[in-house]
Amino acid sequence: MKKSVGLFVVMVLGLGTFSGLFIPAHGTAAKYFDYSVTILMENNDLQSVLSQGSFEASNANQYTLATGYSGVDHPSEPNYVALLGGSTNGVSDDGVCCFTVQAVSLVDRLESAGLAWRAFAEDSTGSGTCGFRPPREGDHFPFIDYADMNTTARCANFVSTGSPDDSEFITYLDSANPANYIWLTPNDHDNGHNSPYLTAGDVYLAAVVPKILASTLFQNQRAALFIVYDEGNDVSCSTGGLDCVYASWSGPVAKKGFASSNPYTHYSYVHTIEDNWELPTLTSNDANAPIMTEFFTGNASGPSGSCLFCLPSTSLTLLAIAGILGLGSAAAVIVARAKRGKKSASSNDGTRT
Repeated sequence: MKKSVGLFVVMVLGLGTFSGLFIPAHGTAAKYFDYSVTILMENNDLQSVLSQGSFEASNANQYTLATGYSGVDHPSEPNYVALLGGSTNGVSDDGVCCFTVQAVSLVDRLESAGLAWRAFAEDSTGSGTCGFRPPREGDHFPFIDYADMNTTARCANFVSTGSPDDSEFITYLDSANPANYIWLTPNDHDNGHNSPYLTAGDVYLAAVVPKILASTLFQNQRAALFIVYDEGNDVSCSTGGLDCVYASWSGPVAKKGFASSNPYTHYSYVHTIEDNWELPTLTSNDANAPIMTEFFTGNASGPSGSCLFCLPSTSLTLLAIAGILGLGSAAAVIVARAKRGKKSASSNDGTRT
């Protein structure tokens, strides 16, 4: 009897060990990537970027390009707020700062799922504090717009990186345990905002993107880099978008030499992040926006860099329950057989049982 119970315990522990192979490092399955990096550029339409930005054109040609991707508003800040919150949330102009937008954001969804995030901005002050101030404040860094970001724990994720080489940012990508969701706001020279031509932004990306793609994170994990412009020059997309901008996914999980003219907006970006980690949507804007699934090599839950087999959490629960029930039944059979064997042995030597 004791041996049977011991066997049952070993089998249950074995199930726990086996099921651990299916559980991603951060507790939730990821469809397209386990890590994402987002870089925001400024104020240029898709056609201008492709004609004047030689690196951006080359990078899109090597990886992906969404030719039907549109901004959602003007000027900059409403677009930034939308990229983090699935809505402009009443922001209609630049200069909204700080911690005033009363709405949920991707940060809330990420943290609820146990996912880590980190937001960098070039040449900022107050790194790691709620006094963090990028050169243009909330205009180009939406994290300090949302009211519930005003906590010590969250503000610790605001980090400055020095232009133009962003050594702190690259060092972070080479670190042992980077966040799942990483954001980078370049300064107004590197993002093309204050440049007479967009070539300054292209030169910046030509220097930093290869470092990102060569980082430990992108070499060893399922990581995705998204480069997008906040707004353009009201040049319409072929698919009908009113403000066509450059938007490209690259990295080891992105397709190679792929372009799509399907219609997308900043809300599609939000929905893609949500869908990747099975996060609840924020508003009807992102809930109804098409997901950018087609840009990734894996279009469904698949092998993750942090587990052997990644299944949705519901499947893991059912697997564990079924396994435990099955092992319980097996153990019951073993115990019953042991009792019968003991009874039979006792009967053979004339002992009452």
